Amino acid sequence: MGYHFKIEHANVVAYLSSASSTQPPRLTVRELRSFLGALRWKKWPSRARDTSCCVPYELDSSAPTNLISSSSEWVSKIHDAADRAMTKIDRAEHSEDLIPAVSTANYLSELRPLFNQYTFFAMPVSATRANPELKAFCEYAAYSSGPHGLILIPDDFASDQGLRVLDPFPGLGLVAENPQKWPGILFWSNSGNTIFTSLRDAYAVYSELLQVGFEQDQLDRSLQKFRTTERYDGPATILQLSDLHFGTPEALELEPYLLTRLQSISKSIKRVVITGDLFNAPKRPEALAFNRFRNSLNREWGQDAVVIPGNHDQKWMGNFGSPIGELANLDWSSLVVDDNIGCVFFCFDSSRDADLARGTINPQQRLDVALLFDTQCLARPEIKDYLRIALIHHHPFTFETGKETLVARGLERFGITDEYFLRMDDADSFLQWCAARNVGLILHGHKHVPRYVQKQLVRTDGSVFVLTSVGCGTSLGAEGKPLSYNTLGWNRSNRQWTVSFFADPGDGGGFSRQQVSLRHAD
Repeated sequence: MGYHFKIEHANVVAYLSSASSTQPPRLTVRELRSFLGALRWKKWPSRARDTSCCVPYELDSSAPTNLISSSSEWVSKIHDAADRAMTKIDRAEHSEDLIPAVSTANYLSELRPLFNQYTFFAMPVSATRANPELKAFCEYAAYSSGPHGLILIPDDFASDQGLRVLDPFPGLGLVAENPQKWPGILFWSNSGNTIFTSLRDAYAVYSELLQVGFEQDQLDRSLQKFRTTERYDGPATILQLSDLHFGTPEALELEPYLLTRLQSISKSIKRVVITGDLFNAPKRPEALAFNRFRNSLNREWGQDAVVIPGNHDQKWMGNFGSPIGELANLDWSSLVVDDNIGCVFFCFDSSRDADLARGTINPQQRLDVALLFDTQCLARPEIKDYLRIALIHHHPFTFETGKETLVARGLERFGITDEYFLRMDDADSFLQWCAARNVGLILHGHKHVPRYVQKQLVRTDGSVFVLTSVGCGTSLGAEGKPLSYNTLGWNRSNRQWTVSFFADPGDGGGFSRQQVSLRHAD
């Protein structure tokens, strides 16, 4: 069997197809409407209609269905179940953009048994339209699997535009950790066994599944065998930490826990970057605590972590006074070239010339970094093809957060948000500089909230450049926030990169993958 779907619906499709998943993914009202709207039509709605996904239900009996099945009854049941779920949503009033998990599970309750009745599933990862071999494999598997398997075929995978998924199912975690295998096939069983393999190896995996006759126990053993015998040839993985705030009680308490976690994933990490607020105040004891932590990281990975300063590293309480204290002793560089992973880090001090806790990067600082890069390229032209990453402390795209702190609640009485004191001034100039310099990825911290933003910028020559900003939360749980870190997977051969966001509630409950974002470098 086969099912053509939009790639942004991958996570909800995975939930429907897995009997082991108990919690549905976080979905907005719009995302769930989009998914159900596509299911209940026999062809994709037009782009104009699809923006709202609230159009009247119409069936075009002459149009091909998105479901590949010899059972017209199965197809009809799915259409009807999707229609009833949409009716439930229309009648409900959701005060928040994100639908409560219990409501999502209710809306999808009729669809789930129709999807997870199969013993195994497969999903291509890459654009099937642009890859005839991938499309051929999917069609072959859809027809040959009969009533045993469901092949989930994305309508398209525009990886140059990116994909962002909240609460990714384990299979998408494998995809994020292995961009070097793209284009590839993600296989998983009804019981939850999952592997992600390159298209080259997919036929061998599927051939064995055919031989065992898709019997559940045999199928699980086969998938497990392929997963344990795979060679590790993973991508260059960059670990992003931020807002450690050494000198706070949280940092003192949680440092051993974070280090233990990082040591457990150390084999996959090739470089560590820390995007500011290394200590809570520019005082010697706080700086010594950070240096001890940094030395632990350097010993673990055998190289220096790439660091940049934040406002707390040079201003009292992060707000007051000119740069003072330990900043002069902080060992950091404006440009770091890593030949092992094929990346260039453009490093900025966004607090240097800004008032209060705000940020800015003035033209002189941008010019200095550009000169360093151009000088390196004159000596070594191959650097021009490296992935270009900007490290800054402040967020380049402004946003509001919850009124969780006493200061934020006090400001609200006067109609002011803390963004006024925390924003990055003249961010547009910096973003245009990044577009002109082909710096497609910005890593930042500052607000203690993980964040992913992707924007299209128009360069001065009229060309369009896609820029992605990735924010890390506080890695040592400052202000009682969850412990956070991000991993960036980068594969030079196919220029694919992925970002995974991890968080722990701060009570030792364990780090879990909160988001996955997949993109192709321009």
